[in-house]
This record gives sequence, structure tokens and C-alpha cells, in this order.
Amino acid sequence: MLLSSIKILPPHWPLTLVNGNKQPLGKNWQRNPYTPSQAIAIFQQGYVTIGGVTGSYRVKPLGIGLLCGHNSQEFLFAIDCD
Repeated sequence: MLLSSIKILPPHWPLTLVNGNKQPLGKNWQRNPYTPSQAIAIFQQGYVTIGGVTGSYRVKPLGIGLLCGHNSQEFLFAIDCD
């Protein structure tokens, strides 16, 4: 279901990978977004390699987040309606 949802996103939308607590994965995640096609490839692979202070490690992402703000074509914002 997640992959089919990512496939319908516009290709220029910047994404970040998140863990089970909706926390972004990786250092400088704000400056290193993924495209939807990159996110799909990572989910198909099953993990992403992230560089850390003590070296790199593999992490299994459990979701995606949308980086809001200005991108190449528009200004994105999100509303959480609980």
C-alpha cells in the first residue's frame, strides 16, 4: 500500500524516510530529500545506508514524510486534521 501511494506523488516532491515513530532518518535529512522514485527503490531494497558519527549503518524505513516549504514548483504545506 505504501509503495502504491508513493507512486502517485508528483516526482518533484521532496520526501524523507521515517522510522516507526515518524522520526526522520539520517543526518541532515532536511537537506538531503529523496524523490518518490528513490524512496520506492529504497523500500524495495528493504533498507537505506545512513552515515553516522561512528560510521555507516543500515536502517529499515517504515514510512515517508513530506518536506514542506518551497520546492522547484510550488510551496507545500500540510494540515494534520485529527
